[in-house]
Amino acid sequence: MNLSAEVYKHKLTVEKYCKEFGISDQVMVILAIMQVESGGKGGDVMQASESLGLPVNTLDTEASIKQGVKYFASLLKSMKAAGVDLNTAIQSYNYGGGFIDYVAKHGKKYTLELATAFAKEKSGGKKVTYTNAVAKDGWRYDRRRSGYLPPILRDRGHLQPLNCVVRT
Repeated sequence: MNLSAEVYKHKLTVEKYCKEFGISDQVMVILAIMQVESGGKGGDVMQASESLGLPVNTLDTEASIKQGVKYFASLLKSMKAAGVDLNTAIQSYNYGGGFIDYVAKHGKKYTLELATAFAKEKSGGKKVTYTNAVAKDGWRYDRRRSGYLPPILRDRGHLQPLNCVVRT
């Protein structure tokens, strides 16, 4: 995935918090999540306010990165406990920790089909217009992006290697 210069400028802060929360090996994953969440623009670059129960875009940049990394670290812990794959934890950044339990009960491995089924279930099947590169048909299930993982990974379902290129 290509990382914008706006995202890449936050690398040192991401490294600091990844080290603090014991996930130094996940820096590029966090940067890729930031690319999808905000493109590194605005204050709440990790879109992490909601993980604290706050209104959208409440956190400033530093607090957003700290909370985003902390939240992802908690997802990794849940991922390990449930025996699911890393792709499930990445998708859970957008879906919430309930997706980890869902995948654990349905084969323990992320698939786009599971992500879509979860989104459909949680939204009650309600579709909304969504014009984004991840929305092939111009819609998504309400409040869920089942195509969240593919933009982060070069090839669906494959995290190794996570090839990120900085765009300037």
